[in-house]
Amino acid sequence: MSPEQEARRTAMWTRISRGELNAAATDARLLLESTPDPRVHAELHAALGLVLQRVGRIAESRDAFALAAALAAEQPGEQASYVADEAGSRFLLGDLAGAAQAADRARGLGEQHGNRFAACEALSSLDRR
Repeated sequence: MSPEQEARRTAMWTRISRGELNAAATDARLLLESTPDPRVHAELHAALGLVLQRVGRIAESRDAFALAAALAAEQPGEQASYVADEAGSRFLLGDLAGAAQAADRARGLGEQHGNRFAACEALSSLDRR
């Protein structure tokens, strides 16, 4: 990523943390158009998933997290986090079976590839059932 793209990426996450969700979504979309790296695309789709979840567009957030997970297939440690996020969205939608399946997958990936946070997040989704 160029320094300008890196600055926009940092700004996007700062805006998400501040609740400036429209601006964060704009940053993510602009970066998606200007960055060819699939790993970065995975992170950007996950960011969009978080934005969508926060504004109540849960089905779209689930889909964004699923796309992020698919794009991160070559980085299974990162993929675990995106699958765990997808599990959370599935839970919020009332899809308990889908949430359990995604959470179990996230837990396995997280444990296998050293992403303890994803494993814990997945276990939290499983406990909600």
